[in-house]
Amino acid sequence: MLGPLFFNILINALPLEINSLAEVIMFADDTSIPVCHSDYDDFKKASNHVLLHIFELFQVNHKMLSVEKTIIIRFTPTKFSHYPLNLVYADQHPTELDTLKFFGLQLDNHLTWKPHVDFLLCKLALLALL
Repeated sequence: MLGPLFFNILINALPLEINSLAEVIMFADDTSIPVCHSDYDDFKKASNHVLLHIFELFQVNHKMLSVEKTIIIRFTPTKFSHYPLNLVYADQHPTELDTLKFFGLQLDNHLTWKPHVDFLLCKLALLALL
């Protein structure tokens, strides 16, 4: 019974530990950490710093955070080219996605409604067949 309690203490301490680096948004079993910078190099440096700090926090508390389950999405205007972040921790790369489902919305990295509209159209087409 103490395992879940210690995990909850660690997770609830996460915003306190990272507050100076980035904002932490927690809802149910999902944690999001937005990192914002207008300069690509500063953004990459800050993202690496936040990621390293999170993994170190888990390591100090004898917990393991799965790099394979860590997902990164970078929101940029459509006119900008896509440069990969290449974030690395312990010789592993977190997955960087162009589209993800967040609170029931299909978000893409340019914040257009296209993926969500396409998703809804597919669901509506299936309902129409019934």
